Amino acid sequence: MPATNDLNAHNRSLPTQPNSVNMLNGQRYSSFQSNQPYNIPEKGFNAVISGNTNNSVTQDFKDFVSHYIQDHMVNQLPRIITLQRYYQADNDIHYWKSDKLKRADNRIASAQAKYITDFNNGLMLGKPLKFGYSNKDNDSDNGEDLINLIEDFNHRSDEPSHEMNLGKELMNTGRAFELYYPAQGTNDLKMVPINPNTCFIMYNTDVEPKELCAIRYYLVDYVGEQSYNIEVYTADKIYYFDGGSDPSSDLNLIDIEDNKFSEVPITEFEMNDERMGLWEPVKDYIDSYDKSLSEMANSQEDFSNSTMVFTGELDMPDPFVQIKDGYGHYLYWDSDRKRTTKSHDDKGNENQPIMVRNNINTNSNAIHLKPSQVDAGNGGGSTTANPDVKYLTKSLDANEWKIYNDQQLSDINKFTLTPDLTDENFSGQQTGAAMAYKLLGSLTSFTGFGAHFKKGIMRRMRLIVDYWATTNQLKQANNTNDYSNVTVAFTANLPNNIQDTIQKIQAMIQSGDISKQTIREAFAEITGVSPDEENSRVKDEADEGDNRIITQQQKMMKLANQAKQPNSQNDNGDDSSDDEDNNDEE
Repeated sequence: MPATNDLNAHNRSLPTQPNSVNMLNGQRYSSFQSNQPYNIPEKGFNAVISGNTNNSVTQDFKDFVSHYIQDHMVNQLPRIITLQRYYQADNDIHYWKSDKLKRADNRIASAQAKYITDFNNGLMLGKPLKFGYSNKDNDSDNGEDLINLIEDFNHRSDEPSHEMNLGKELMNTGRAFELYYPAQGTNDLKMVPINPNTCFIMYNTDVEPKELCAIRYYLVDYVGEQSYNIEVYTADKIYYFDGGSDPSSDLNLIDIEDNKFSEVPITEFEMNDERMGLWEPVKDYIDSYDKSLSEMANSQEDFSNSTMVFTGELDMPDPFVQIKDGYGHYLYWDSDRKRTTKSHDDKGNENQPIMVRNNINTNSNAIHLKPSQVDAGNGGGSTTANPDVKYLTKSLDANEWKIYNDQQLSDINKFTLTPDLTDENFSGQQTGAAMAYKLLGSLTSFTGFGAHFKKGIMRRMRLIVDYWATTNQLKQANNTNDYSNVTVAFTANLPNNIQDTIQKIQAMIQSGDISKQTIREAFAEITGVSPDEENSRVKDEADEGDNRIITQQQKMMKLANQAKQPNSQNDNGDDSSDDEDNNDEE
């Protein structure tokens, strides 16, 4: 998803004037409420919506919606868009208040946030989730009808891509949202991800918070006219408002629809209990790395444009020089304008030197200096300063700079549990066990991520199963077709050593203690064929083999019967046994 199409929202992630972000000044976000969940008393919320009807809403309800939109825009939106900007490598270095005057001012933003997000998102959700069904209280309940509906729902919603979108937002901003809705004119359910910078959910204050409503607001720019659309989802209604150019002002009700779900049809996914993005804790490191890269580029450019310092005095050639005769004597004009080598006439008057223009090469890059006399101070007279020319530069140790940057990158990877794929010790010929050990940190993070992600998946299952039951697409009896029986399996997208995997499976087969189903599940990692599909293929091949055996037996019996009646004829008296034998052989 793009960060935002709302320029005002973008500007809220940084001061509106250019070059105004004070990087690494000890304050990451301007608001203490930048990542606080919205928990409100349920009684208060019920009182606010109690006066709404099927075609109107109260002013209290509109004021309630406007208040929390304003709070979200001021306090929470700057953080969310800042983190989304970093994923796009539009880091704060681009808006840094560097206070540089005549020095170079390069702004280089690294893509560390994108690297960390994409690597971990691919590791954790790169392989599609596996949905199954297990009813521990009823062995005869295989949940076939429910699983078929889930598979159809996932296909319509492009579920693997959908999960990847959720994962990206989770790792960037710490939260993600998805909306469920029936396709227009049908009961076919679909789901779509919602940009977290346009949506938030209000919860009650219970120990296990329950969703009271979800508010989605977004800018629509049509033919130069900009206005905000606002949608409010409650457990029974969906309200649509026109927010004009300011959604925190008075709202104009457009429509009210019945909510076809039993709960708020938007689910919030959380990266962790703190709702923090994966790399958000190391944002300071990313800023520091950006500054280091930029300052190195500045130093290189400043070196190319260094100030030249002169010590001594310039020994500039005179623009005119006195000519000499063939013997090297200076020539003069006497009073009669005749050439002479005498500098004075007989009366002692000075003769005028004969001058010509000096042929100076203006393209020469040579500089002539001569010693200068400077005051020694303290009445010590003067001293001679020897001439010198040099550039005024800072001393830069490129090796120390590299060590500093490498340490920052190492810390970023360490604190986000992300391996450095450029590390020579990481690449090369390594066993699956060695690779798994190097990815241990990422796999540890994967476990926690899966636990939080599954909470959102199970709420999804609860809502859609309830919807299917309400619309008679799914029959529920006792605890059959219960959403809580749905299983979700996460598979880490790790590099596989196929030879090692095959050897392990062969050992499993030779042990004789492993079921065929388990073996097929193990092979699924190599073949990509699900265990159920593999079982069906084996069954089909067995049936085809049985049919071939039966057909061959029928042919043999027919030949045996013909051998017993060699002179048999048809009704016309023709002997047809030879033809039948030939046909059988064919």
